[in-house]
Amino acid sequence: MRIAVTGAGGHLGQEMLLTLAQAGADFVPVGRQIPNDLRADVVFHLAAPDHKDGQACTDFTYFNEDLVNWAEKHSARVINAGTWWQHAGPDAKSLFYTRTKAAQQRMFEDHTTLVLYSVYGDPVRDDRGFIPQLLQHLTGKKSLSGASSQPRDFVHTRDVCDAFLAALWAPVGIYDVGTRLALSPRQLLRVFSDDDVPNYIDQPQAICHWPNQRLPRWSALTAVTTHIAENC
Repeated sequence: MRIAVTGAGGHLGQEMLLTLAQAGADFVPVGRQIPNDLRADVVFHLAAPDHKDGQACTDFTYFNEDLVNWAEKHSARVINAGTWWQHAGPDAKSLFYTRTKAAQQRMFEDHTTLVLYSVYGDPVRDDRGFIPQLLQHLTGKKSLSGASSQPRDFVHTRDVCDAFLAALWAPVGIYDVGTRLALSPRQLLRVFSDDDVPNYIDQPQAICHWPNQRLPRWSALTAVTTHIAENC
């Protein structure tokens, strides 16, 4: 089985390439276009646009259309990455990015979609992602500018990669990929520190819940509190 990986340059994509390499899998990264000579049995579709860039979202729709056509032509299976913002309330659902991702899910309705929650990893990415920023704060490298009170389901990149591997053997469907435990950034801060930081107001407002089925033969192994405790 050969696996193509879109979004291979992103923080999740890089972790996926490492996971596949460690598993001895046959894989190929895919850039911003589908190569004419691409050959694969399955595609891990991890690519996503900048959620603040409208043109990037539009271009991403064209990329999805190309991938759908390629998959149909080559009888390949796609395991698609969805977003929990699609069912997180009206503020989140109204964003152009969320509507783009919802349209993406519809395009791949004959394939499998893994609805990803708040994915975090180890690298710090230009002040993106609360967990790496919290670890910097706790280790004295950089102070937090704020912490939100809005609950999130934090799921580690390693667990997400394992979910894509598990999806290879699951029936076609839509599955939630999260821990099913919602904790706010402020709650996590209070577990590990008495420091008082300003309240960060999340935009959009998003309500965390899990409307889709569980992925067979998979569960999240990394608890976010354990990850923080082991790294601070």
